[in-house]
Amino acid sequence: MASPVLCASFGPEGVWVVVEDDGEVRSKGLPANVLAALSRGKVRRVVLNPLLAEEYFIEYTDGTTACRLPNSWHPQVEEIQKLTIEMDEPAESRIDLTQNIVFAFGPKPDVYCMTHKGHTAWKGCPEELSSRLNDRGSPSAVSIGENGAFFWKKEAKYVVSTETEIAYPEVWKIWKNSEDINWVAFGPEGHASMQVEMIRFSERSRKTGSKSPFDAPVSDMGGAGLSLKMMGL
Repeated sequence: MASPVLCASFGPEGVWVVVEDDGEVRSKGLPANVLAALSRGKVRRVVLNPLLAEEYFIEYTDGTTACRLPNSWHPQVEEIQKLTIEMDEPAESRIDLTQNIVFAFGPKPDVYCMTHKGHTAWKGCPEELSSRLNDRGSPSAVSIGENGAFFWKKEAKYVVSTETEIAYPEVWKIWKNSEDINWVAFGPEGHASMQVEMIRFSERSRKTGSKSPFDAPVSDMGGAGLSLKMMGL
C-alpha cells in the first residue's frame, strides 16, 4: 500500500504532481526542468503554477528549496528576509528566501502568496485573503483558486471563501460540514484536492468531466491510516 499524501498540486492542461509521505513522487505531464528539480532530493512540498508548467516552488525535507518564478515577482518577494532559495533561473534574477515557506500560485498572472515567520509577500489576492495575510504571524496553509476561491489556515482556524461554493462545490460541501481541513490544492478547470483529517478527497473537473486529479486507482493512493475517496460532479 502507498503512503499518505503530503501534498498535491496542479499545473495547466492536466499536469499534476503528488508527494507521498515516504517521499515517493508521482506525476503526470511535468516538464523536464521540474522533474530535474524533484530529483535533487527528498521532497516535502511542491507547488506548480497552474498557468505555466515550467514554473514551480519546491521545499525539500532537509529545509532547502528550489523554484522558478516570474521575474516580475522578485521585488515583492525580496521583502521576505533571510531566506535561501536555489532558483532554476539565471543568477542575476535569483532571490533569497527562508525555509518552511507557505507558497501559493494564483489562477492569473502576477497572483501569488509567500509567507514565513510573520514575513509575507503577496499580490493580486482576494480582498478577504489579503486581510488575513495582514494578520500577525504566518498561516500554515494557503491555496488560491479560480474566481475568488481560496483556503487559509492558521493553527486550528481555517477559512474557505464563499466564492468556493461555485468554483469548487465539493470543497465547499466539506467545509460546510465542519470537517477539519488540513490542506487544499486548487487547480484549473475546477480541479481540487484536499486532506480532511485522515481522508483526502479529489474533485473532478466540473467543466470537462475528466478524472481529477490523479488517474490511479484509489487503492494505489491509500495506506498507513489514510483512506481516500474520489469525487466528481
